[in-house]
Amino acid sequence: MLGSRCGDTECNSPVTGANRGLGAEFVRQLIERGAAKVYAAARRAEAVPGGETRIVPICLDITDEAMVAAVANAATDVDVVINNAGLMSLAPIRAGSLFVDPQFSDLENVDGSHLVSHRRR
Repeated sequence: MLGSRCGDTECNSPVTGANRGLGAEFVRQLIERGAAKVYAAARRAEAVPGGETRIVPICLDITDEAMVAAVANAATDVDVVINNAGLMSLAPIRAGSLFVDPQFSDLENVDGSHLVSHRRR
């Protein structure tokens, strides 16, 4: 699932949204498959599951361009980015609309992903 490059000890990978769900599972699998280092990013770094020296908890809000730049500049050894962060609104869906809340849809799930995916050092 994660590719052969991350099946060896050469892999260094940031995982956004690493504090729970799929993000935490990506972190677990990367470690299990022998990744050298996993930058486990979440808004609250203390929420990232630990207990493994190869997991580096990172405080990151993917909608904050300065934070994304700082992490990109600090993590210069990255091989594969797993951009899993997102936000879901629990508000009811408006009649006739596919979007629950445009603020969440645009800012977090689109703009934030774009910032992480296109950040150049």
